This record gives sequence, C-alpha cells and structure tokens, in this order.
Amino acid sequence: MSTLIHHANDKLFKLSMGELQVAIEFFQTYLPAALLEKMELSTLKLEKHSFVDQTYKANEADVVYSVQINHQPAYVYILCESQTNVDSTMAFRLWSYTLRLMELHSLKKSTII
Repeated sequence: MSTLIHHANDKLFKLSMGELQVAIEFFQTYLPAALLEKMELSTLKLEKHSFVDQTYKANEADVVYSVQINHQPAYVYILCESQTNVDSTMAFRLWSYTLRLMELHSLKKSTII
C-alpha cells in the first residue's frame, strides 16, 4: 500500500496545518480558552513525525506540534480522516497513536538527561 495521502482534503489539511500561522489561528479558534491561557504559542513547533498506521496512510493525515504549557513540554496531536461510515476501531487507533507520541517524548527526555 502506498504511503501517499490520496484524498485532496487530507492533503489540504496536512499542508494547511503544517503552516505555523494557520495552526495558531486554528488553536485560537477551536481550543478552550482555559487551555489557551496556559499555552505559550510562541513556543509552538511543528514536529516531523506521523503516527498513522501504514494501513490507514492513504486515508488519514496527522500533524503534531510541540508547545510549552505552564512551562512544561506538551504536544498537540491532530488527526484528520474522511469517513462515510462509523469506524468502531477509531478510539483504539487514536489511543495507539497517542501512545506512540508518548513513547517518542519519553525517548527524547531520556536522551537529554
């Protein structure tokens, strides 16, 4: 299976959300005010990782940003997928993608020490 994103809306998402200013405006529009108050958007940085399974690469796109929240490292993980039917495995897939992100963070911390 190809690792390219085939759907135009997924490509648009990946390109758009890969732009720092677009991401900042998106976060300011859609994240809760209580969270935004704690985020240091000046520290927002696009990470070059994707956590989507190979099986779903043709149908999903994800973007990861690192940011400081209350002076602590944090991540914003955004997944875009066009669906016409309910996917009963979605919660599990999101959990596995989040776990991969936490593993990456753990590895980064252990190499810094």
